[in-house]
Amino acid sequence: MYKFNLFKTVIFWTLAVVLSACTVGAPPATPTFTAPPPTETSLPTDTPTPLPTATSTLTPTATPNATATQQAEDIQSILKVYLDNGVLDSSEGTSKALPDYKVEFAERGAWSDLYDTGEVLPDTFMIRAHMKWESASATEGLSGCGIAFGVQENDDNYLVIVDKDRILFTLKRGYWSYLVGRTSGPAGPEPGTPTEHDVALMVKGQSAYVWVDGAVTSYTLSADQVSSGKLAFNVLSNSSTDYGTRCEMTDILLWTKTEQAAQTTVDFPALLEKFKEKGYIDTTDGQEIPIADFRKSLAQKGWYYKWGFAEEADGEYENFVFSAHFKWDSYTSTPDISGCGIGFGIKDDGTHYAVFLDRENIAFAKGTDTTVKRMGAADDSGRFPIIPKPAEADFAAAVWGNNLYVLVNDVFVHYILASDQDAKGKFALSLLSGGNSDYGTRCEMSNIVLWTPK
Repeated sequence: MYKFNLFKTVIFWTLAVVLSACTVGAPPATPTFTAPPPTETSLPTDTPTPLPTATSTLTPTATPNATATQQAEDIQSILKVYLDNGVLDSSEGTSKALPDYKVEFAERGAWSDLYDTGEVLPDTFMIRAHMKWESASATEGLSGCGIAFGVQENDDNYLVIVDKDRILFTLKRGYWSYLVGRTSGPAGPEPGTPTEHDVALMVKGQSAYVWVDGAVTSYTLSADQVSSGKLAFNVLSNSSTDYGTRCEMTDILLWTKTEQAAQTTVDFPALLEKFKEKGYIDTTDGQEIPIADFRKSLAQKGWYYKWGFAEEADGEYENFVFSAHFKWDSYTSTPDISGCGIGFGIKDDGTHYAVFLDRENIAFAKGTDTTVKRMGAADDSGRFPIIPKPAEADFAAAVWGNNLYVLVNDVFVHYILASDQDAKGKFALSLLSGGNSDYGTRCEMSNIVLWTPK
C-alpha cells in the first residue's frame, strides 16, 4: 500500500429541489408547471435535531380490486404530466402498494428518526400518498409527514416534509442538514387549507418534484449526493404536549421505472480499432486475457492498494490494452480523490506506475517502495465530464512504448512515461482510498480484459 499525496479538491454544490401538490378527495387535479412568483417567503433556517426513534405503527390493509384500479389510474395521470413536460421518456414501470404509516411524536421542533420501509429505490421513482397530520398544541410551528429518499448506509439522505402552508426540503450530509431551495412553483399548499393533502414525490436522477394541490415545484438535487437509496418515513413535530404531532399516511403507492438491461460485455475489437485509428497502438493482432471480477475496499485516505495480482495475467507486460467496467463509492460524502485503477510496470525492486479514475480527474503516478510522484497529462489530452454519483464508468487504458492513453466516456487522456522508468513489468488491479471512515472507498471491476500484442 502506498501513500498518494494528491491535492485535495472539495466541491460543494448549491442545492435546489422541486416540490408540488394535489387536491384531497375526488380524482386529482391536473398538475401544472408554473413559473416562480416574483417574491417568496424564505424557508426557515433552523435545523431540527434528530431525537430517539418514535414508535411507528404500520397497518397493512387489503386493497379491493376497484381501489387498486383507481390507484393505478391516478398514478398514471400524474406520470402523464411528467411525460408531457419531457421529464420522463416512458411511464413503463412497476407499481406496488405500501402499508399505511402512522406515528405520534411529542418533541417540539424535532423530527422523529427515519422509519425504514424496506424499499431500496433506483434514481427514478414516484411515490404518492394521502397525508393527514395534527398537533396537540395550537402553537404555530412547522409540522407534518415526511418522506426520505436516497437514504445511505451513513444516513445521508434527502427529506421532504409537507407542512400546512409550505414544503420543507432538506439534504442531510454527515452531521448537518441543509435547506434545499426551490427552483419554480409554489412554496407549499395554499394558506389556510386543512392539514390533509394528497401528495406525490417524483424523482428522476438529480431532479425532484413534489405534487400538492395540483401544482408542481421543481428542484435540482446536489451533484455530490445520489437520489437512489432506501425509502423511509417520519414526522416533524411542533408540540411537546400529549401525543405531540400525529401523522397518518394512507393509500401509499410506489412506482419505479423499468430499468434497461445494462451492457454486460465490451466490443473489444472495436475498442482496439479506436486506439489504432488514433495512432496510439500499431496493431490489433494479439491475445485477449479475460480476468475475474475484482472487489476491494480500503479505509486509508490518500493510500492505494498494493496489489491485486490476477492469476490469469501473471506474466510481465510492456505494451498492452486494458478494459473494465468500474464502479466505486466512498463512505464519506466528500471523499478525497479516489477510485478504481491499475498498476503496471511493477518490478521486483518496487518501482511501478499506477493510474486511477476519480469522478473528476485521472490520477497517474510513478512510484517506488518509499515514494510516489504524480505525473501530469500531456498537452493533447481531453477532459471528460464529471462522473455523477453513484460513480460508474467504462475505463480503458493503452500502454504503448513510453505512452499511456486512457479512454473515459469517449475522451482520451494522454500521459508520457518517465524517461528513467519503462513500462515493462507485472500488471495488477488496485484502488485509491478517499476516506478513513467505515469501509473508506470500495471498488468493483467487471468485464475485465487485458490484451497483449503478438
